[in-house]
Amino acid sequence: MTTVTNGQRSLPTTENTHAMITVSSSPTPTSDAKTSASINAAAERKLKLKLDAVIVPLTTLLYLSAYLDRGNMGNARLQGVERDLMGGSDTNFSIALACFYIAYILFNVPGNIMAKMLQPSTALAIAALIWGIASTLQAATFNFAGIIVCRLFIGIGEAGFGPTVPFYYTIWYKREEI
Repeated sequence: MTTVTNGQRSLPTTENTHAMITVSSSPTPTSDAKTSASINAAAERKLKLKLDAVIVPLTTLLYLSAYLDRGNMGNARLQGVERDLMGGSDTNFSIALACFYIAYILFNVPGNIMAKMLQPSTALAIAALIWGIASTLQAATFNFAGIIVCRLFIGIGEAGFGPTVPFYYTIWYKREEI
């Protein structure tokens, strides 16, 4: 069905007309190919700048929030949370600190699985929502059990966030750009 004559190939189409494709054996690209490549390179640079302007600042702010949430118990201890909510016990304070890391370790793999099952952007939003709500509610706790529950949920949320961000970057950036 396909015919080749003098370097041109005739391909059938649905309207029973033939489209002509010119096959060139010259090793140098034509001016159209150079123009197309420069347009693609310019569009790629523009897209990368947009990605850098949106994705990187958002994930940086989320990482900053995660860092502050991990260290907020030290600041709370200076303000007397150990005396007010934990009965002045160093053991209770250590348990509250450990609850975060236990949840973080246990939910790290399920967080990765969630990121692969859902879209990474959805998984990031869910993780940030869980840990944001738990961090906010931590200010309203009035006993040791409330601190424990909040620290567990902060650990669960951050476990879903930590490994998902690099995965999210691999979707938007090339290997050499990361």
